[in-house]
Amino acid sequence: MVDYGDVYVEYGQVILVRGDETRFPDEAAWVASDATVGTQLGTTNEISAMKLVGEDRVLSFEEYDMPVVALLAGDTDSVIIDEMAAVGFMGENPDDMKVAFGVTSGEMLAPVFPPLSDLTVPVNWAMQQMFSDGKMDELCNKWFFRPCTPE
Repeated sequence: MVDYGDVYVEYGQVILVRGDETRFPDEAAWVASDATVGTQLGTTNEISAMKLVGEDRVLSFEEYDMPVVALLAGDTDSVIIDEMAAVGFMGENPDDMKVAFGVTSGEMLAPVFPPLSDLTVPVNWAMQQMFSDGKMDELCNKWFFRPCTPE
């Protein structure tokens, strides 16, 4: 159906908290607390939340943005969300929220092309050049708040 280019960033799920939150320096402190966690109903985020803290502490919402709305309103203490979505919400609400820590990883982002596209090879080449000269990490720091180059 589609062809994928080279991977340009690995990401995972993160715990998003209000910007002034200090109770959860790491996953262990968050799990040990009685903090509630908002998530979207029927997603891998919801599954992860229930595995980490149990169903009783999970508040599931049908709409993807409602866990974040609940967080900002003080109706939940945290949100489990894909890192890229968290970056978007933080960009819309500067200083109102932050990523406390990551809980999963291993999901890859790559450009998508029509099958047998003439663009796949040149785009992969351009991305490799951008990784080599540091431009890709510069862009990733701007948009994802961290470098893309694997550690």
